Amino acid sequence: RTRIPKLYERFVGASTTGNLSPEVLNVIGKPMMQIKKLAKKLNIEIVEADSLPRGLDAAYDYTNQTIQYVPELLAGRGAKNAMAAMREEIIHAAMHQVILRKADDLTPMQAFTKTMESIGNALTVEQRERISQVYGKELSLTDAGAEYTRFVVQQMLYGETTEGTMLQGSAFQKVVSLIKSIHSLIVRSLKSDLQ
Repeated sequence: RTRIPKLYERFVGASTTGNLSPEVLNVIGKPMMQIKKLAKKLNIEIVEADSLPRGLDAAYDYTNQTIQYVPELLAGRGAKNAMAAMREEIIHAAMHQVILRKADDLTPMQAFTKTMESIGNALTVEQRERISQVYGKELSLTDAGAEYTRFVVQQMLYGETTEGTMLQGSAFQKVVSLIKSIHSLIVRSLKSDLQ
């Protein structure tokens, strides 16, 4: 067991094994404490892994219904991006819980596949192309459906996504300001019609 300096002791609960280095705890300690608190409320298990398929740093496992993460890789993203990545996995897990409630006589994986493949089939060509650009490869219908659903939920919940690099910076802020002004104008103009 690694000896944790006093400065990082408040983050020891971020680890499921208690073996995270002070350097890793310094980066992901606070985000993981927040994510674990949310996961507990949603009854989602989070576990540390030595490695994940395809070199991923975090992933929701639809078969055993756990979020797995590789602490050192996740810390490499920095605290803000580690939090965003874990939020994505929480969204995948929450989606799966909802799907399972509606699934009749299907295994967890079958329920997920059936639902996400249906969504993947419903994507437009442009949506599939954008997802392929983001992930650097063409995803299966199931994976494309899952990532598209997560993207929409993440955008609705947090107003941003990890793919949202176009949704930041001064140009984006100018557009947001313009949209707010347009919204205000329309609401003021329609006020009498809305009452």
